[in-house]
Amino acid sequence: MEKLAPTLAAHVLLWGRSSIPRGNLQLRFSPMSRALRSLYYPAFYLTAAGLALVLAPEVALKLLFSTGHYGDVMPRMAGATTLALGILVVQIIRHRVERLYATLVGARIMLCTVWMSLFLYTRDPFFLIVFGTVAVGMVWTAVGLVLDRRTPSQ
Repeated sequence: MEKLAPTLAAHVLLWGRSSIPRGNLQLRFSPMSRALRSLYYPAFYLTAAGLALVLAPEVALKLLFSTGHYGDVMPRMAGATTLALGILVVQIIRHRVERLYATLVGARIMLCTVWMSLFLYTRDPFFLIVFGTVAVGMVWTAVGLVLDRRTPSQ
């Protein structure tokens, strides 16, 4: 059964099917919407970036091409907040809280607006990279929501 879990997870992520034949055993699970599948992306980058900023803020900022000097405390605080957001997204995925999918798109629109404003103000490429990373996921989730609403439920 230990080898079955990764196979199931990969199958659901890639194909979104509701059952997998396994010999005499028929495994059933609900299909995964496109919008739900798109949330794995922010769950990953929020968790990874949050941990990086908390544990090694200078390295994390350097990897994100930051040219600004933000000290040691504020990046760690931002990292803790980012990690908390990542945990919330993971829980939204786990519990399939569909009512929050559109809210996550709206929140990312607001954040992208702020980050683009900060880039224009500071010219620090860090904000442009964060903007791009979040904008890709925002568009992916928004497109997933539209396609999921057009496609009849199975």
